[in-house]
Amino acid sequence: MRRFSRLRTLAKKVLRDFLDTEATMNTEFLSPAELAKRLNVSRRTVFRFVSAGKLPQPLRLSKRTVRWRWADVEAFLATHERPKRGGGRR
Repeated sequence: MRRFSRLRTLAKKVLRDFLDTEATMNTEFLSPAELAKRLNVSRRTVFRFVSAGKLPQPLRLSKRTVRWRWADVEAFLATHERPKRGGGRR
């Protein structure tokens, strides 16, 4: 069990060092809720867009934590058709 504790500590250090580098200092990481708010859609729709290829895959930081780089989302949307809101059932 101690072995995994060291591995977890090392992983946290590597992630912290990665996020502290100058290249990522100006990079904005968005949670699903933050991205949904910027795109004016629901969190569920964000994941539907990812599944449909209308948004880039998120970065997986842990088993239950994902983030998107806003610069990656903007670049993806600039080169692909912007996702449209469905409007729900009629």
